[in-house]
Amino acid sequence: MALNREILLVVEDEEEVAGLLRDALEAPNREILLARTGAEARSLLARDPAVVLLDIGLPDVSGLDLLPEVLGDRRGRVALMLTGQAEQDSVIIAMRHGAMDYLTKPFSIDEVTAKVDKAFELAARNRAVRELPAAGEAPVSGAGVEQFLVGRSPAMLELYKLIGRLAGSAIPVLIRGESGSGKELVARALHRFGPRPDGPFVAVDCGSLPAGLLEGELFGYERGAFTGAVAAKPGRFELADGGTLFLDEVGNIPMELQAKLLRALQEKATQRLGATKAVSWDARVLSATNADPRELASEGRFREDLLYRLAGVEIGVPPLRERLGDLPVLVGLFLRRWAAGRPGLAFTPEAIRLLEAWSWPGNVRELEHAVSRAAALASGPSIGPESLPGEVRSGRSPDPPGMSGRPAGKADLLTLEEMKRRYAREALGLCGGNRAETARLLGVDPKTLRALLQD
Repeated sequence: MALNREILLVVEDEEEVAGLLRDALEAPNREILLARTGAEARSLLARDPAVVLLDIGLPDVSGLDLLPEVLGDRRGRVALMLTGQAEQDSVIIAMRHGAMDYLTKPFSIDEVTAKVDKAFELAARNRAVRELPAAGEAPVSGAGVEQFLVGRSPAMLELYKLIGRLAGSAIPVLIRGESGSGKELVARALHRFGPRPDGPFVAVDCGSLPAGLLEGELFGYERGAFTGAVAAKPGRFELADGGTLFLDEVGNIPMELQAKLLRALQEKATQRLGATKAVSWDARVLSATNADPRELASEGRFREDLLYRLAGVEIGVPPLRERLGDLPVLVGLFLRRWAAGRPGLAFTPEAIRLLEAWSWPGNVRELEHAVSRAAALASGPSIGPESLPGEVRSGRSPDPPGMSGRPAGKADLLTLEEMKRRYAREALGLCGGNRAETARLLGVDPKTLRALLQD
């Protein structure tokens, strides 16, 4: 019995690139269709291609606007996006609409071939099981999309893809990352690209409030519920109705409050302090922590059943040292923000080298502080090393405990595994977040590197 013929549609307006893709992707039992405009692509969709390789920058239409049509008329189809410049909003929108992956020019032929082969496998599986009906949500417009996260490093592109896949879901997400890495920005992106972007986004810093005040903030209270409650106040769950509730540093919630939080999540209802009736609410719950909640649970400081409620899916936010390739973009952004009245202000090459040499333990928040400080102290049109914080001027990143030459107790010593992980993260930062290059530099295979980088 003859095999069904695979049909690949390549939508690319650059003739040379289209020819290169056609030659590289030729395979037995595969037909390749070429389109240079959105109009040509629409007409070729009638040939029922299983996989579409879709460029964003078409002469007559954006590939992002065409993507819903590509995926909407045939549920088993798989789309791969192709662009010369990956931007955060376009990656998230593409993944939100259902694109399988995102390829950036200049691309590796091996990478494109592997992803197209994987796309055909996925398309065959989709059609075999008759993919579930789509949610029928309205497309997200790419015009005027607010920028939440900055960076084009491989680590950030992977983060954008994950945000795009999860944005349309109601599943609770636990966002993990170091302080200052941008966990709340990830939460805001999930909200903004989700199905209810016009609803409220309500954030609660669970790490900065004592238990009594936190309970009142989360659940609200009636007038006279306690001394000082001179007026009724709705809780954050109520305020987030129809939108998103973001619980920041959720690992710091006291154990005595965790049971009440679990009940609220289970019942989708809360009761104000001093009230007799519960109030129902409908909001997506996102949470974040810079600690390992499973470690907290093993130590008896966090309820496992609450963890399962909060962590339907986990997202890891890369620290700045693992995406140093994004540093110039971030520096430029912060200079525009903090030196708006001095448009020509710029760092000297020596100052830039010092910024790149620092490991940024405080992550993006620390970088913004350093840039704003330097901009304020700069006396001329350029910012030299003298305007940088002392620790950055030293040119030495913080040493792990026991490795700096200072006396260290046994409790300060790191295990060999932790030393390996730190060394791998430092190497990843030096390679601008490129994991393949880092693996080659360290002489390990990618799977070993991936295991070392896992927290």
